[in-house]
Amino acid sequence: MSDAPYQTQIPADLAGQRLDKALSLLLPEFSRARLQVLIKDGHVLMNGAVCADVSLKVKEGADLSLVLPPL
Repeated sequence: MSDAPYQTQIPADLAGQRLDKALSLLLPEFSRARLQVLIKDGHVLMNGAVCADVSLKVKEGADLSLVLPPL
């Protein structure tokens, strides 16, 4: 897999969802369990800041970036 970040934005219909659930819907190539580990390990940025709380409720328009760690 590439180490290039995945970029996405929270659409209105996912506002209020948990971060891990919203990401699993926006990036279906990753399992929710895998995303939870990546979030907890600091590989997800929300609006440019590390977001390590899987249960954080996301807001419409939030910019999310996922950078995969090297293998």
